[in-house]
Amino acid sequence: MTGQLLLVGNDKGGTIAAFWLDEDRLRPGAVSEVGVGCSTFAIDADHDLVYVATREPSPAIVTHRLDRASGALTEVGRR
Repeated sequence: MTGQLLLVGNDKGGTIAAFWLDEDRLRPGAVSEVGVGCSTFAIDADHDLVYVATREPSPAIVTHRLDRASGALTEVGRR
């Protein structure tokens, strides 16, 4: 997709939703399950990684690979 990619955390739902912003339009992308408490996350744009702090099922920092084409996140590590 084209436009600026935005990621929005849904703390209670445990998801991060992707959206694309094109001029004045906001288009939805993938919604990825990441874990409850995901309101805090950091993006490493150079490596297409997203680090997500979660509370459940146990507190962790979860590393996800970002697919820029769809906005989907795939878990690659948990600490």
